[in-house]
Amino acid sequence: MFRFQHLALLDIVSSVLKRDRNCRYCMILFAGIAAEALVYGEAEGGENDENLFRSLCVLLDPPLSVAQMANRARWSVMQSYN
Repeated sequence: MFRFQHLALLDIVSSVLKRDRNCRYCMILFAGIAAEALVYGEAEGGENDENLFRSLCVLLDPPLSVAQMANRARWSVMQSYN
């Protein structure tokens, strides 16, 4: 876990995300939404997580398009369920 946190800090400081680490961040962001949907049958929260997700996607070089963001979000939610 420490290695992941260290890499996250390096990414934030450099303002450029690596695509493989972005996938991990996205899974973590959507895990809470997925857990809420599993437990309660629907997810009411998560707006902040979605906004942070969009902000992270912009840091990629090149940034993700809207369609790519939607695909990444769906993939992240599916990975969170597994």
